[in-house]
Amino acid sequence: MAFNNTASTNKRATMNGLASRRLIPLVWAIVAGIIAGGSAFPTRAQSLDRVRRVAAADIQGEVIDTSPNGIDLENRNGTTKIPIESIREVLFGKEPEELKSARTLLLRKDGAGALDQLDKIKPADKEGLTKNIQTELAFVHAAATARKALATGEGLAGGQKAVTDFVTTFPRSHHLYDMQELLGTVLARQGKIAEAAAAYGSLAKGPPVIEVRAATLKADLLSGQQKYAEAIREYEAAAKAATRIEGESGKRAKLGTELGRARCLTRLGKAADALVASQGMLKDADPGDSESLARIFGVLGDAQRAIGDKDRDAIISFLTIDMVHNLLPEEHAEALFNLVELWDKTNNPERAREARQDLETTYPDSPWTKKLRAAKAS
Repeated sequence: MAFNNTASTNKRATMNGLASRRLIPLVWAIVAGIIAGGSAFPTRAQSLDRVRRVAAADIQGEVIDTSPNGIDLENRNGTTKIPIESIREVLFGKEPEELKSARTLLLRKDGAGALDQLDKIKPADKEGLTKNIQTELAFVHAAATARKALATGEGLAGGQKAVTDFVTTFPRSHHLYDMQELLGTVLARQGKIAEAAAAYGSLAKGPPVIEVRAATLKADLLSGQQKYAEAIREYEAAAKAATRIEGESGKRAKLGTELGRARCLTRLGKAADALVASQGMLKDADPGDSESLARIFGVLGDAQRAIGDKDRDAIISFLTIDMVHNLLPEEHAEALFNLVELWDKTNNPERAREARQDLETTYPDSPWTKKLRAAKAS
């Protein structure tokens, strides 16, 4: 909430006495703290835990319990149970700034950057940290180790071990489902398909949104094996289950199934159907949801390229990712790869060179960069 600076200045001018003038900054700080939902005193507010929710305002208090299905947060209004599907991020009071930065990078799947941030935390700064913060440090380190391995293709066994150790050590973490998914992804990258399916299957024990996610991930595995028709059936079944979930969580779960289905349609030579599906997703998308838009434009551009006479439309789709919705490394790298090929195809060698340079400089270890280098070498 913003205050009217002119009004507040006039109000201060009408007050008499040195004591009143000295109290004003504290009063305004107290009011701001109350409005923000925290404590009445600024120093106290800074020590509160904060839960950032998917489709609701942040809520502050003290995290008193965590589980795979959600967290319990206590504040002046009592105890609030927050389900896992509505949690975007949890920030713990008094956690090191480097941990916050590392978690932000991790959300963007930048494992190497997250690990660099964690390395900046001095041993002395780790002393006296709460159990919740220590668990959060362990989570970010394990997940970042796996993400770095996925990005480079190196150290995958180490990434698998890091995630497995976290899941075993912290079975009541609110990150458990995310880590089981990450474990499945690392296993799949190593070609351990049956083990990956088992890891994804463990998510089916969760609430409905997590169940749909499990089904979508299993469909992704089929797609990765080029079993596109089977994958589409699984995506459609998952989408049907997602329609029974209310609110933003249900919309996001359904979007994941629709994206996978559209990719498979393109691979089956039904790019026109994938194009229609992608355009429908764009129409329904939240203009402020940059991550979802990046994924949708990626699928749309993929379909446009496959149709054959829509290269210019595909360039616009991939440029939209590159210039606007570029926070997701995997989607951004894929867009740059496609732009290199499309600019070459449409006789724009300078633009192709720029896109290639951006890809190789920004994502040197990406599979898309390696694919581009391999194509150039041949």
